[in-house]
Amino acid sequence: MNALGLRPGRAAAAACLALAVGLSALPGCVPTGMSPVEKSGIAMDTFVRVRAYGPGAGEAAAAALAEIQRLDALLDPYDESSEIAAVNRAAGTGAVRVSPETLEVVERALWHAERTGGSFDPTILPLVKAWGFPTTPHIPGPEKLGEALSLVDYRLVAVDRSNSTLSLGKKGMCLDLGGIAKGYAVDRAAAVLVERGIRSALIEAGGNVYALGMKPAALAGSTSWRVGIQHPRDPAGLVATVTVSGQSVVTSGDYQRFFEAAGVRYHHLLDPGTGQPARSFMSVTVIGPSSTDADALSTAVFVMGERAGLDLLRTTRGFGAVAVRADGTTIVAGEPPGRVDLAGGTGR
Repeated sequence: MNALGLRPGRAAAAACLALAVGLSALPGCVPTGMSPVEKSGIAMDTFVRVRAYGPGAGEAAAAALAEIQRLDALLDPYDESSEIAAVNRAAGTGAVRVSPETLEVVERALWHAERTGGSFDPTILPLVKAWGFPTTPHIPGPEKLGEALSLVDYRLVAVDRSNSTLSLGKKGMCLDLGGIAKGYAVDRAAAVLVERGIRSALIEAGGNVYALGMKPAALAGSTSWRVGIQHPRDPAGLVATVTVSGQSVVTSGDYQRFFEAAGVRYHHLLDPGTGQPARSFMSVTVIGPSSTDADALSTAVFVMGERAGLDLLRTTRGFGAVAVRADGTTIVAGEPPGRVDLAGGTGR
């Protein structure tokens, strides 16, 4: 923790937001009286900003941000007071009663784990710790890596909906919902805005952007939102822009948390099968109606690689992706809602 009360990873996220988010809502000309109300803070290990338009926007944006922070307190495995930390402490010994929200996001994570054959695995935390992310990243030795791999198995997570409990089947196992929790929190925040009558808003949470409704009619240009996708090797450059309404745009990339050793980049997007960083892509951006699912899919596709990952995406109705391969070339796959304009000038 530092003077701001953040883990080192969170402090870096706050200090380097402009360089590290991977996604950004592109500005438009805002006439007098149409400026959004903004609320911002730290949650889900990143900087979060809610921009809302219309009557009651201030209170609604504050409530949406508070909802993200509330869910962070439930789902953060590094917070000893969280429900997920309690489940992890009880691994191999018994079940822990949790809130409906925690149960819901774990069930969705397990659904994605099953669908991807474990390429997305919410029990990945022992591997993440073996690599020292986010605070002291390093290459683990074979023995340490093998021990961590033995503790990664989503099939040993037991969900008891009738009693609202979770349990892990082996001592030392740990849940880490980092590949889906932020998306879930953004979806919940969007629901809070809608419940309070907001029809136009942007939620930005690191690599997650949710565009609620349309831009207010008085804003210049298109009435849909334009979201830029950061180039994974050029923080000032864009790979593409997407024009969306009522959609989430979520990026997973090898530039968000990484270190280099002997000229090789090692990042935090680990393959649960091998324990090594996935190597097929530099970044994967998924566009779709659910931030929860887009979050999980961006991680899963990144880990699965081009053939299996994009096949998965093509069978997921209503979702599409912009992916940057390891060689730097860009592809568009699936059914991206809205318009995608690549930096080279092509669009679809």
